[in-house]
Amino acid sequence: MGGSSGDDEERYRQALVHAALRSVVHDLNNPLGTITMAAAALRSATDDVQRGELIDLIEREAMRAGSTASSAAELTAVAPAATPTTLEELVVAVGVVCRASGVEAMFVHDEADGRRFAADPTLLPRALAAFVVDAHGTPGRTEPVQVDYRLDGDALEVCIRDDGDPVPIEVVRRPFRPIPTDTQRGVHTRAVGVTVAAGRTHVRRLGGRVALEPGADRGNTVRVRLPIVAAAPTAGAQAEPDGAPPHGRRVLVVDDDRTMRNMLEVVLRRDGWHTSAAADGPAAAELVAEQPVDLVLLDLHVGTEHGPDIAAQLERRRPGVSQRVVYLSGDVPPSGRIDDRPAIAKPFVLDELYRVADAVASGAGPL
Repeated sequence: MGGSSGDDEERYRQALVHAALRSVVHDLNNPLGTITMAAAALRSATDDVQRGELIDLIEREAMRAGSTASSAAELTAVAPAATPTTLEELVVAVGVVCRASGVEAMFVHDEADGRRFAADPTLLPRALAAFVVDAHGTPGRTEPVQVDYRLDGDALEVCIRDDGDPVPIEVVRRPFRPIPTDTQRGVHTRAVGVTVAAGRTHVRRLGGRVALEPGADRGNTVRVRLPIVAAAPTAGAQAEPDGAPPHGRRVLVVDDDRTMRNMLEVVLRRDGWHTSAAADGPAAAELVAEQPVDLVLLDLHVGTEHGPDIAAQLERRRPGVSQRVVYLSGDVPPSGRIDDRPAIAKPFVLDELYRVADAVASGAGPL
């Protein structure tokens, strides 16, 4: 009936994605429209009661919008079938998917040592292959993509390297997005699209992480880390301590969004905290080296930096401080934890922020 089966499958996939997006957009438009009108009315409101009602309405509708987005992501997620898998099994499976996609890559891996790691035998090979196929399409690439598998401590690291043009900073700041942002449109589609976005989502649901690292002059590296099989982290945040929370404690806010950073400082100072803030990892590391803190509120994605990597920087400058980290993210896993630390989903209500902050900072003495 015209067209290849591969083309038909791609068109069907795009139709499903489009239908899902239309549904989410429809459910988001009402609360966002309400927020816009309430914000306009708030500018001219002079009565304190009316202002309070409008503020409550904005907060309620913002939470409704956030809940809609989170529910859509959770309902469409495919839960991984975590099967203990050997390195050899994974290498072979990824190679099969790559060859079926018309991509020839060079695979290098460590010798087997008997360790196994959590993997979905269907989805993980496709997730890794998606990054390889994406690298294969890098503008300026002349050599085959190289895929290195290395056992590193308690994790498996997969490095996917190409020798093409470095990915533009517009893409590096927000890699593996299903749809290009306005600043990414017309640049090129490297590290953008439904396939690579689904790949990163699956890796993260397995407890792993993905980073995109462009070279200075040539080439790019996609670095994937997957945990060796271990007990799952305990779900939920730490318990709230008894009694009223003590005040006068110190918190460091790390977020590249200035508005979010400033707002967090305002609401935390209102609750009695001494605050400091940083827009990136190096600045945060300097601050913890100079001043002990009781709590670190750390965005999961700070520019091109990954939250757990920033936490490691802070730990090197002040040992023990990583145990005071609380992550902030719009994509918190069902366990409620990221890198075995409590995580708060954006958008959040202040009561939840205060509760988790007090619980984590209740240890003996600042770190």
